[in-house]
Amino acid sequence: MASQTTLNRNSADRIHANGHSATGGVQQNVSALAHDLITLCELQFQLLMWDIKDGKSRVVKAAIMLGIAGVLALGALPVLVMASGYGLQAAWDDLPLWAAMLIPAATLICIAGIMAWIGANKISQATDVFQRTQSEMTENVKWVKAALRRQSAP
Repeated sequence: MASQTTLNRNSADRIHANGHSATGGVQQNVSALAHDLITLCELQFQLLMWDIKDGKSRVVKAAIMLGIAGVLALGALPVLVMASGYGLQAAWDDLPLWAAMLIPAATLICIAGIMAWIGANKISQATDVFQRTQSEMTENVKWVKAALRRQSAP
């Protein structure tokens, strides 16, 4: 065992032909890897910021559309239901008032539902912006793993 300790100490102190010790080369490689990782993190953060800005503008537009749909549905619903209901009852004498009011109400609810569906789809499309960040992060993790494997390989 004493000879192994001496062997290990002697191999660590050996100087390569280029004048650098093995320990110095490892330190330089680890330092370079750390620098690359920090740079990669900075770039990843910048990409995330761009994705957030891009997604924010899309979400705001979709939210405005949903808000307008809600205001229109709520504001116009009572007036249109009553006017249409009375109009339908006047056109068909045998149509009960409840049925005359139900037809335009159901129509307006369907229109509001379609507008809400369109707005919800636009919101889900806006969140797709983060695909760039996710795919880039996946590639970066693969690169880091490969770099660490190269560093640990003999």
